[in-house]
Amino acid sequence: MVQGMMLTKRQQDTCDACHLWKQKKKKHRKKLDRATHEPNQVVYADLLFPSKGNGSRYEAILVIMDGFSRFVTIHLLKSKASDIVNNHLKEYVLWAKRQAGRLVKKVLTYKIKQVLTDKSGEFVSEAMETWYHSRGIEHVQVGPKSSQLKLCGDAEHVKIL
Repeated sequence: MVQGMMLTKRQQDTCDACHLWKQKKKKHRKKLDRATHEPNQVVYADLLFPSKGNGSRYEAILVIMDGFSRFVTIHLLKSKASDIVNNHLKEYVLWAKRQAGRLVKKVLTYKIKQVLTDKSGEFVSEAMETWYHSRGIEHVQVGPKSSQLKLCGDAEHVKIL
């Protein structure tokens, strides 16, 4: 090292790493900005098929989730036949209409407006479409690997298993 060298007039360039280190971390959003603004506006339904050798007598698990409250209802099914799956969906629609707004002094009813399912044969039938139409419910069928059903599917399936 050199003795007596003055470093005060020398300019110091800051590197990119220093700038990145000094940056503040963005704060997390306290509430997700969802398109749903009331209970039962959107309901997601999906089937989960457990592995064959799991020691259970159930062939499928029907997962139904409210898009606003993220309330999950699970039905264990011994058969994945469409009439059994659709009967459970009908029961849920009627139950959810009665339950929403129950703890409020003023009676509120929130009708289910939209049901999102995949295009599998368990959810698609002519009788179910007429039932949805008679109740004023829009049945949206999305692809089986769609990001719209990932809200219901992957995270809830992991929690169930």
